[in-house]
Amino acid sequence: MGGDIYLVVNDYKANYTVWIGKRDQPIPNTAVAALRLDYSGALQITQTEKLVFLHLPPRHDSKKTVATLLDSGNFVVRQFYSNGSKRLCWQSFDHPIDVLLPGMKLGVNHKAGGKTWSLLSYFLPHTPASGAFTLEWEPEMKQLVIRRKGQIYWASGQLRRDNTFENIPEEAQRMYHYSIHSNEDEDSITFRARNDQYYAPWRLSSEGALLDSFGNEIARADECYGNNNDGGCQRWDVPTCRLYVDKKFETIKATVKPADNLNGVVDPRVSFTTSDCKDACWRNCDCVGFTNLYDNGTGCYFVYGTLVNIHGGSEIFHKLDISILTPSSPINPNAASHENCKSTLLKRLRS
Repeated sequence: MGGDIYLVVNDYKANYTVWIGKRDQPIPNTAVAALRLDYSGALQITQTEKLVFLHLPPRHDSKKTVATLLDSGNFVVRQFYSNGSKRLCWQSFDHPIDVLLPGMKLGVNHKAGGKTWSLLSYFLPHTPASGAFTLEWEPEMKQLVIRRKGQIYWASGQLRRDNTFENIPEEAQRMYHYSIHSNEDEDSITFRARNDQYYAPWRLSSEGALLDSFGNEIARADECYGNNNDGGCQRWDVPTCRLYVDKKFETIKATVKPADNLNGVVDPRVSFTTSDCKDACWRNCDCVGFTNLYDNGTGCYFVYGTLVNIHGGSEIFHKLDISILTPSSPINPNAASHENCKSTLLKRLRS
């Protein structure tokens, strides 16, 4: 996580982090931080320079307030009364990141003024700041959707009578049971494992793939291009040159030999990740491939032209539609120097 400090809930069964408090407000690793539940019932991360509030009650209440991490993975703040009753004040399940745990909701919370429960991907695979993809529940259509910056890339189709979705692979969803909740308080969906021994949270990757913790594919929005509708992919406006082509980006590790007519264009923005480079290249009819400009996975290097050969290990690929050449001296936003790159992860169009 880049050396920053976060408040996290780790799931040792799934072997990854399932919740992060205030993911877009990390604490520098030079700071001294602590989690504090104060006398007023406020839950906060304290550090030298500032306070980061996770829960701030509307008014001071002298009732006994306790913060607890439940076995479900839900981190809760509750008030306990002298008569033995208790009240939920705050819960991490209302503030999901990129992981959907059994019992966690997707949908609309009418009690909170229409606030949505949705997953939001990481910015980069190891950078938990907010990313480009969301997993949402559409109450009117009664379907799950994955969006990239607002554009629907993938849809599950409606929940059928046999409690399965049309566009989720059968081998994956036979393990789950879905429940829809629709009332004045909420419109939402939850899931649980059909077998109590099968525990598999869903995770939305920074490139739009939705997988469970065993690696089973739930949805592959990263394979949706706007011109295909297989597997739940949705259509959207794409350039005419891309409408009827059966090509996709694939990743190869290769040493590249440029042809004389190869040209490259750099976009140095550190706010651009792989999905941004992919989208920009796809929308430009002259673009034949891309790679990230910086070692941290940001920035774009676009290729215009062709390559004669791509050498990858013992294999030689000839007369490919697309290849890519990395800059001889890559730019690094952290000012670290690099040796000339001879091998890199590349994206090319696959026909």
